[in-house]
Amino acid sequence: MPILLRMLDFEKHIDFLCYIQDEFERIKNNSVIVSSALKDGIEIPPVEGER
Repeated sequence: MPILLRMLDFEKHIDFLCYIQDEFERIKNNSVIVSSALKDGIEIPPVEGER
């Protein structure tokens, strides 16, 4: 993630929430942080050709 932070200029503080799909499905309804991110956050789409 440090490379991404150096490449992009963000106006506000950002936190990356990195989960595999199984983890995300398990915690998305129980985690206040994840629930808040789903409601108020923005999704950074993957770079074409990467995943």
